[in-house]
Amino acid sequence: MPGLRRLKSIMCVATLPRTILEQLLQTARDQPEKEVCGLISARDGTVMRCYPVPNIHARPQRAFEMAPHRLIDAFRDMRERREQLWGIYHSHPGGPTTPSARDLDECGYPEALQLIITLHDDQPVHAWRFHKGKATPVSLEVVGSHGL
Repeated sequence: MPGLRRLKSIMCVATLPRTILEQLLQTARDQPEKEVCGLISARDGTVMRCYPVPNIHARPQRAFEMAPHRLIDAFRDMRERREQLWGIYHSHPGGPTTPSARDLDECGYPEALQLIITLHDDQPVHAWRFHKGKATPVSLEVVGSHGL
C-alpha cells in the first residue's frame, strides 16, 4: 500500500502528518464520552486530510457506525481531489488502543490502515493492519512541526 514502508521486513511504518494527528486527537477530546470516527485520505501515498464522520451507532460510547450519507460525501470528495482511502480511525473512549473483536469483525475496508485513538495512553494513536480476522501493529512516524 502506498504510504507504508517495511522496516526490517517485519513491521510496516506509516507516515502521518502532525496536523492530521492533532485533528484526530482534538476530535476525540471534543467528544470524550463516545467513539469518534472518520476517514483519512492520501494522494500518491501522502496523507492529505481527515474526514470526521458522525457516529450514528445506538450505543456510541461502546461502538461506532459511520453515517452513510457522510461516508458517501467523503468518498466523493476524495474522488474529486484524486485521493484514495488511506485509513479509518475511531476512538476507544475508556479503553486501550488495541482492536476489539468487533473492530476486527466489522472491518469493511481491510486495505485501509486502522487507527485507534485513546486519551488515556502516553501514545494516544496506534495503527493496525487487519487481515483475515487478525490485527498486526503498524508503527506510526509523525512528521511535521511539533506542538502537541
